[in-house]
This record gives sequence, structure tokens and C-alpha cells, in this order.
Amino acid sequence: EMAKEYKAAGKDLKDPQVSQHYQLEASSEANDAAEERLKNEMGIVMSDFRAAVDRHSRVPAVGQTLGMLQIKQQQELMAAGVPM
Repeated sequence: EMAKEYKAAGKDLKDPQVSQHYQLEASSEANDAAEERLKNEMGIVMSDFRAAVDRHSRVPAVGQTLGMLQIKQQQELMAAGVPM
């Protein structure tokens, strides 16, 4: 949705400065949404979630899932026109 707004405003996501701004804004919005959802739906604060991810990231299934999520995020950014 945000990529569509950038493009509609005539912003070129291939421009490094625009791309960097887009990534920062998207990251901030995603973090805010995730933090709110964790708190409201599960009663977990972000710092506790991050600590749990850090503690369990060496578990093969968790590490693999985290890797797959990173790949998915990169694919979504590329589909939006953000160079990687």
C-alpha cells in the first residue's frame, strides 16, 4: 500500500534516497503495527518478544522460519520496486 502511495506521488523507488526513506518509513510502520498487535492480541511487549526470538533463534525450526520471513520481506520489497 505504501509503495503504491509513493509511486502515485511520482517518487522513484529506484532512487537510493527515496528507497532509503521508504524502507525506514515502512520499517517504522511495520514495527508499530507489530508491537500493537502483540500487545493487544497476545499481551506481549516487544522487548519480551525480541528476547524470546534471540533466545530461540538457534533452534533449527525457529532459525529456518526467521530466514524464510526475511526472504519473504525481501521479495515483497523487490515486488514493490525497491532495489535490494
